[in-house]
Amino acid sequence: MDSARQALRWSIPGLIFVLELFAFAAVWQLAAGKNPLSVLDDISSTTALATLLAGIPIGFLLYQLYYRNYRPYGRSVLLFLRFPHQVKHGLVRARRFWSFVRRDRGAEILRQYYDLGGHPTFVRRSWGKSDAPATGDDEQIREVTEPRILLRSGRPSSFKVLTLRADANLHEPCTASAPADCGDCRKAYAHRFRWNWAIVMAMIDFAGSRTDGATIKNEYAAGSDIYHALGAARTAIASAAIGSVVFRIVFHVGQGLSWSWGGAGHLLLGGALIALLAYAQYQVIHSAREQSSRNHTIRIAAALCWYSRLPEICDGGAVAPTRSAG
Repeated sequence: MDSARQALRWSIPGLIFVLELFAFAAVWQLAAGKNPLSVLDDISSTTALATLLAGIPIGFLLYQLYYRNYRPYGRSVLLFLRFPHQVKHGLVRARRFWSFVRRDRGAEILRQYYDLGGHPTFVRRSWGKSDAPATGDDEQIREVTEPRILLRSGRPSSFKVLTLRADANLHEPCTASAPADCGDCRKAYAHRFRWNWAIVMAMIDFAGSRTDGATIKNEYAAGSDIYHALGAARTAIASAAIGSVVFRIVFHVGQGLSWSWGGAGHLLLGGALIALLAYAQYQVIHSAREQSSRNHTIRIAAALCWYSRLPEICDGGAVAPTRSAG
């Protein structure tokens, strides 16, 4: 990735974070019965320029926070809220609600690839190993997850997470009541998660290193930038909301302000408004990210499928000429 493109990619979540802080500051003013536009009174041109420049390093840090959480298993605030309620049924059952599994995007692309008629020859040649999946029903890429609603009355997609299916059979023999309770099943899913994505990346790199498939890697890079930028923007909104509320609570305590209803009322009102505003934005970006992921999956799978049907690929003959260094 070139430096200009990288700087632009980092600046997006950084600027969103800074703008969210200003927006939440205005919300605090509104909750206190003041003019929300008063937050702009102390902003000079120098401060505005410094804020813009700060967007890049802040965005870089937010990306690291985002990628740190981009693992086979994740946690949600709603999961933590449910955990104490499940403990009364025993720690074994409560473990099922401790974390959720992330979508196996590599498996999704490979399943779509075979559904569209992709050749297993291309998969084997790209991966270079004998254990690459040969059909859409391959054990390694079959569907092993199912959605779970976090709140009984929750309809928005952000109130749903993925969990391992009861009949996943990720390893034999497994005597656990649910795959989430079995450490070996969890390790098996983590292996599948990384293994499938490594195969897809090998296929994209194989095609991208040759003339006929160069556009496939460019398409993947563009779609990946959008997907991860939305994910980092989502992280920026959540971080700004949490940071704003925590700062306000610390400020309230540091100033020795009253915790009576009159003294804490503005704090509670402002926190509630920020939570609603942050959630609304989070939900919009979350939905856009999911839509982007679905479109990206179909486009990449279709492009790889087309490339696999080239005679020199599916017949195992000479490959297309490699692009010149220039």
